[in-house]
Amino acid sequence: MKKGFYRQYFYKFTRMPYGSIFLFLFLGGFLGGILFANVAWNIRPSAITGLNLLSAGTWITVDGSVKDYLKYLAGVRMKAPVMLMILGLTSFGMAAVYLGLLWYGFLGGLLCSAALLQLGLRGMLKLFGCLLLPMIFYVPTIALLLNQAFMMSEKSSRKEVENLGEYGRYLMLCILILAVFGLGILVECYVNPLLIEMCRKFF
Repeated sequence: MKKGFYRQYFYKFTRMPYGSIFLFLFLGGFLGGILFANVAWNIRPSAITGLNLLSAGTWITVDGSVKDYLKYLAGVRMKAPVMLMILGLTSFGMAAVYLGLLWYGFLGGLLCSAALLQLGLRGMLKLFGCLLLPMIFYVPTIALLLNQAFMMSEKSSRKEVENLGEYGRYLMLCILILAVFGLGILVECYVNPLLIEMCRKFF
């Protein structure tokens, strides 16, 4: 077997030919989130402090049931990826990816600014430390999904899908992505509250 075969295959599988466009849209949404948070803080600080960022990931705030929180979290986290997967099979998938990048960027900018305004720099770093574990699952997976859904949608819109095997490979990838998302949800539901509680006690 040729040396570096798996490395080349992995690069080909996860390449992002539209990376610069994706990055530009994400950063545009990120900047919008920062501006929105700062404007909201200047007009009504309670709108930011009301986010109660330090309680993010604590299942007690739902209704005291871990299983109910798991169901709630799965519904919240899975809606956008599943919709994006479905739209990736149509010509609307490219527009959905663009909107998704803007939205995720906006949420990232909003979270960073709100955490800094509400908690200060040290508190913001602690918050992101608590969120790091589930983000390890979410961020690479959503990046891969956005890339694959865009390319599949582009092929569908141009009628360049050669056979049903391409659809099959896309669907198998979607199942794999959902499985990784599921792991992230389990970590966020069962592990993250413990991590946040540890941060509260020791920091």
